[in-house]
Amino acid sequence: MKSTSSAQIWPILRPTRLKRVLIAIAAATLIVGTLVFAVWVYIRSENFNNYVAREIKSKLREFGLRAEIGSFGISWNTQTARLRDLKIYNERTSQLVATVESLDTMIEIGDPLALEASREVVIKNVEVGGADFYYEIDPQGRTNLDGVRYVAPKSEAITLDTKRTIVELFEGAIHFKDLSRRIEAEVRETRCAAQPQPNNPNVVSLRFESAAGRVSYAGRENRPKTGSANST
Repeated sequence: MKSTSSAQIWPILRPTRLKRVLIAIAAATLIVGTLVFAVWVYIRSENFNNYVAREIKSKLREFGLRAEIGSFGISWNTQTARLRDLKIYNERTSQLVATVESLDTMIEIGDPLALEASREVVIKNVEVGGADFYYEIDPQGRTNLDGVRYVAPKSEAITLDTKRTIVELFEGAIHFKDLSRRIEAEVRETRCAAQPQPNNPNVVSLRFESAAGRVSYAGRENRPKTGSANST
């Protein structure tokens, strides 16, 4: 029987070939490391913030709304998304629907760099400051919400978990105007908190407070008493 040398069986162990393999492994490791670092830098960059802002505008357009965003950024140390100077318009009529001075959202993401087909983002807390909401009816009975529609959520790569989300609103206001009946009303300096019940996330506890307001009919103004309300 013809004998076979160890060099013929394991040719990869020759010094020149082993060196090439080590170089290839090192190059592949460097490429992967560079890609991970690039992703890490990108999600902390202004480009990523601009991308998220564009996604917010795109989602609102699905509901028939148009958004203008002053600034948006994410603090990865505290996992807080901060949005400033938000204006929402009816996309069809360009009428103002709402303005928000600040919106801070605390989120929880397991591993933003993990290679997964889908990811769940837990919304822990939402704080809204200086929000004004507008509802107007013109003399023909048309409203600034005409054309706004509800869109059922789609199955996407990112899903939001809001079962334990606490929403707090500070210094808000609601503006109502019915030109067909000559009625105007305002509720200002409002505070609102909404929180799901611990044992039943489908039931939400709501607390609403207002420190100022006014109602006018045909030019005659009345200032209602302020107060608070609780509901579940």
